[in-house]
Amino acid sequence: MMPVSLQRSAFVKQIRHDQLDVLHIQHPRLQAAIALQGAQLLRFQPHDDSNWFWLSEQAQYRQQQSVRGGIPICWPWFGALDKNHSAVRKQLNADAVAPAHGFVRQQPFILTRLHEACDHLELTLSWQGHYSGWQGNARLDVTFTLRASEFSITLTTHNLGSKPLAISQALHSYFPTRHIRHTHVHGLSQTTYIDTLRQWQRYDAQSIVSFHTETDRIYQTDGDDMPTLMLQTPEHGYALHSQNSRSLVLWNPWISKAQRLSQFAPHAWQHMVCLETGQVADDYRQLAAGEHSSLTLRITRRAV
Repeated sequence: MMPVSLQRSAFVKQIRHDQLDVLHIQHPRLQAAIALQGAQLLRFQPHDDSNWFWLSEQAQYRQQQSVRGGIPICWPWFGALDKNHSAVRKQLNADAVAPAHGFVRQQPFILTRLHEACDHLELTLSWQGHYSGWQGNARLDVTFTLRASEFSITLTTHNLGSKPLAISQALHSYFPTRHIRHTHVHGLSQTTYIDTLRQWQRYDAQSIVSFHTETDRIYQTDGDDMPTLMLQTPEHGYALHSQNSRSLVLWNPWISKAQRLSQFAPHAWQHMVCLETGQVADDYRQLAAGEHSSLTLRITRRAV
């Protein structure tokens, strides 16, 4: 992989934020920030608008840990490895360290493609390397398309090995809200969900999901993709469109768990919610040798 030089870029420059290198994007129509560690989006803010994503007031920019907020990437497994399908678990040796949500959020990416135009930007950050004990051989490309009217992100996994590769993955997207008790998710009525806080039992979904306690659910559909979802906060309505994703994680830590989270103020549970587009639980992917597969999330937002 050859890195793209930013010397002639009109809108992108690389800066240092504490311990992390960050791509700072200043375009006439929008601003954005992407950490090279983990290819993590930190900010997306169209002109005369606020950040579309929640970022913790206690966020830390340290090596070997993701920043609390934005869109951390979970890959090549989601959550605790032992909760993944056996095909995903078998990719890691039994004696290897298995960090929650995979290892790629701790890995350095390089900018491999940059397209700049008067009305949008498209950037691809790529990782190709090794992790101790992981049997896979792959490249992960993360492509961001930034417009004032919408945001999209695509994860593309290339199996570079000679054996099948099993992965689960998710876009751990944090969204802001004035108050979680007045926040709702629409569009999940044709799905079922696994409640990880109730012995991983499966339930039929409701037409409107509200938040009254700690929430950690994996929603799944039998269709080709999750339906278009609407996140309604007191300030904004978000439309989430996914491609090649039949699962979504819905998460809010509520009061007690918020006290134990790193980079997280005790009151912050009131002002964020995670809708994590993914390929998780039974919705994992197995790629043949030489095959590639993508996962895309596209978001639009409007004021209430």
